[in-house]
Amino acid sequence: MMWQGYTIFPKQVAFIDQIQPSVALWREWNFDDVRKSDGISTEMSFNMKGQTYLYVEWQMQRERFADREFSGLNTLGAGITTSFNKHIQLHACTNIGTNLRRDIDDPDIGDYFRLHLNATIRPTSQFFMSPDFSYAELRHKDTGEPFYSGFIVRSRLNYQITRQLMVRTVVQYNDFSERLEVDPLLTYRINPLTVFHIGSTHDMRSVDTSRQDIDQIFRQTERQFFFKFQYLVRA
Repeated sequence: MMWQGYTIFPKQVAFIDQIQPSVALWREWNFDDVRKSDGISTEMSFNMKGQTYLYVEWQMQRERFADREFSGLNTLGAGITTSFNKHIQLHACTNIGTNLRRDIDDPDIGDYFRLHLNATIRPTSQFFMSPDFSYAELRHKDTGEPFYSGFIVRSRLNYQITRQLMVRTVVQYNDFSERLEVDPLLTYRINPLTVFHIGSTHDMRSVDTSRQDIDQIFRQTERQFFFKFQYLVRA
């Protein structure tokens, strides 16, 4: 891989600290010395006031998959991350273009779209939550039929009850597999070298999405409980 960038410090634009155009070239081989992919990408990034970062990227790629050569895998991407407030951090990025359907029996090129949204919210020094949303789809270029289409929603909540005691919960729903996961964790830190963890995992599958009662929409398929003791020995 080869990368080259240039950093500009614009004095005339008050809200931009840095501008960095860059270009990257790459080529990848497998262990049999067969070329698998190569391409070129160009990016323009901006470091701005308020701890805000913005980028725009264009990528052109070709890939060898299932003994076939696929070219014209081109995507346009853009993203922004900002921490304008000490209590809130926001991130968003998207990609649109063409991508490869990696099906060994029937690979194909389709129209691709991806969106990712994330936030970290800290209303107090003891509590923070981080909701996350990802959506992706790949559709047939001629018919518009979806090869795949779906989303994943995830949220993490942390609460530091005391200096020693912390509670964390992760909840995730995967639309592709119609699966709901709930993972609570309790951590007790006796000292910096000794920690207890108690938690569980709950996996549920979608049964009937037409029902309004959540007990009838999802059926629990797996539950595990675990206990972990961590102690660091200094030599």
